[in-house]
Amino acid sequence: MIGPQVIDPVCLYDPDHQRFMVVLTTLGSLPNGDFTGKNTIDLAVSNTGNPLGTWTIYHVPAQNDGTDGTPDHGCTVDGVVHGPCFQDYPHIGQDANGVYVTSNEYDLFGPGFNAAQVFAFSKVQLAAHPASINMTPIENLAVDGSPGFTVWPANSPPGSTPANGTARSTR
Repeated sequence: MIGPQVIDPVCLYDPDHQRFMVVLTTLGSLPNGDFTGKNTIDLAVSNTGNPLGTWTIYHVPAQNDGTDGTPDHGCTVDGVVHGPCFQDYPHIGQDANGVYVTSNEYDLFGPGFNAAQVFAFSKVQLAAHPASINMTPIENLAVDGSPGFTVWPANSPPGSTPANGTARSTR
């Protein structure tokens, strides 16, 4: 029996709230290994500063085909027929206010690339480990009409003061 496919785990330590975080993409699959089309960005947060203790895990639907409360980004199964998207190569960053997960979005079954995506979470809310969390999507990043690719979120050190600790470009 084959279960969900878990890919590209990355981790981060939040010194402001003394929490460890792990993010990855999970692809839903049937017992025979065939993909279901569902996929999630999974964010695990330690409930304390001890990574050997308990963790709270959040599963954010990310197929972006209009199901499970996701937007419809127009992904396809063959370049024509509508289908689910897939979040590849997630990365994680933080500033004084939030945790940011980025990914590259592709057609799960088709040939297309959509654009880079950002999933933004409140650090205060994550540190409190509620049963569910709010997430703000920043969809389909582009520069001069070209889709963003492999956007790597910044990590602002504790005590950063520009713009109240918000990660930003200095350009």
